[in-house]
Amino acid sequence: MLTVGMSTRAVARELNVHLSTISHLLRRFREFGSIYNQPHNRRARPTTPAQDLHIQHVHLQDRLRPATRTAAETVGVHNQRISAQDVRNRLREGHLHIHRSA
Repeated sequence: MLTVGMSTRAVARELNVHLSTISHLLRRFREFGSIYNQPHNRRARPTTPAQDLHIQHVHLQDRLRPATRTAAETVGVHNQRISAQDVRNRLREGHLHIHRSA
């Protein structure tokens, strides 16, 4: 729509989105030649979504189970071991919490 001469405001009104959304997409398109997400330099996740669900399921079966034991029994992507902190992170993403014994 922008390439045929419509204004940013008219495109936003037509698509029922905020004006800043159209401006942001137009700026991204001009800068990168695409509106899609670009590659990033973040560390890859050590677990798959299926393994994340498995970790949550194991925790729901035994809520007093320590994260270190779950981590020791769970194999990550490419048969690498995952850390207890990774287990805690996956449970936090699922709105679950590890019980810490004193």
